[in-house]
Amino acid sequence: MNRQGGSGTRVLLDYHLRRLGIEPGVVCGYDHDEYTHMAVAVHVLAGGADVGLGVLAAARALRLDFIPIAEERYIMKTTTIRELKHATTTVLSWVAGGESVEVRRRNQPVAILSPPKRRARVVRPDFAARLRSIYGDRVLATTGTDLIAESRGTS
Repeated sequence: MNRQGGSGTRVLLDYHLRRLGIEPGVVCGYDHDEYTHMAVAVHVLAGGADVGLGVLAAARALRLDFIPIAEERYIMKTTTIRELKHATTTVLSWVAGGESVEVRRRNQPVAILSPPKRRARVVRPDFAARLRSIYGDRVLATTGTDLIAESRGTS
């Protein structure tokens, strides 16, 4: 699985293969070209390839795993302030899909809308399971409310 010759992704792959001393002909799927990042992602999703070089937005759109090998700053889409006002839903769907959108006024960039960085999922301890392991199904005779009332002298 590969991007077409001359694409930035193909240039990056060829550079790394040369740097590592790997002949392109020994890479299974090197001769199978696709013309978009999404086409590469679809090919991987369909089981036609184990991996494919592409961008995070395409991987996210199809819920594929993504391993970054390089970081580049580029804007996939642009919009004008007028377009943003009238097509907010469309522009936000691009951002929700993982793309950054450059907002322009009189052909000058004024803002970049980017998806938030995904936070790692916080794994919390299973306190209920811990309490069950300590107390089992036993219900305590004295409640927290009873203890507070007793300490205040209102029991």
